[in-house]
Amino acid sequence: MPRKSLQRLFTHIVRWALPAQCWLCRETHVGTQLICDSCVVELLRNHNACMRCALPLNADIGSHRYLWTRRICSTCLNGPPHFDRTVAPFLMQDGFRELLHLWKFNNRPNLSRFLASLFTEAMIDVRAVPIASGTRPLLIPIPTQWHRQFWRGFDHTWLLAQALGHAINPDAEIRPWLRNSQKRQSHHQLSRALRWANSEGRFVGDPRIQGRKVVLIDDVMTTGATVSSAAHACHLAGARSVCVWCLARTPASSGPR
Repeated sequence: MPRKSLQRLFTHIVRWALPAQCWLCRETHVGTQLICDSCVVELLRNHNACMRCALPLNADIGSHRYLWTRRICSTCLNGPPHFDRTVAPFLMQDGFRELLHLWKFNNRPNLSRFLASLFTEAMIDVRAVPIASGTRPLLIPIPTQWHRQFWRGFDHTWLLAQALGHAINPDAEIRPWLRNSQKRQSHHQLSRALRWANSEGRFVGDPRIQGRKVVLIDDVMTTGATVSSAAHACHLAGARSVCVWCLARTPASSGPR
């Protein structure tokens, strides 16, 4: 029997004898993913979102007026952010919130590639790949402060950028060309107003950004304060354009988180 056939047979035997356990529902399943197919289907997608900031627009049209032809929310119409577009295919709710908390706060760096695969599959569904074909994307992860990297055990945005670059374009250039200008308070429990105040002048861009089309990488967008500050720093460094990729968007009705 050929070697590859033996490897496949061995894999099937192992899966039959030791089925995987879903990280969310804790049920066994026969798939190769870290969570079962049922839990993947139940992850809430961010359909019908603002093209600029990815704010979900279908929850309360009366209070979130937007331009129908371009799907731009009233906030972005009245004060456009420093970035051109945001892709955030999931909502920071329920199963996806649990998955991200496992990744960031329970020392699960091996979830990075799986989360990147969920992102790329969802991008295909919404036809939202904001990189022209034939170009080499410049991916810049939102920098994590060193003390948070230390306690977490890894730099989650850097791992995510690497996983996304590998999944979407193996030639992607991934650079740490943003740095925190100074230690800031964590946004974890801050209100929207305090997040924006805390993010002002937060980042400094590397001069090598000049003339480049930048893709900022982050895990979650809540108010947009962090990525807006990062995008502003990229423009000050001479970026030609800036868009944002993040795994999930927090709906406006979900409070200060």
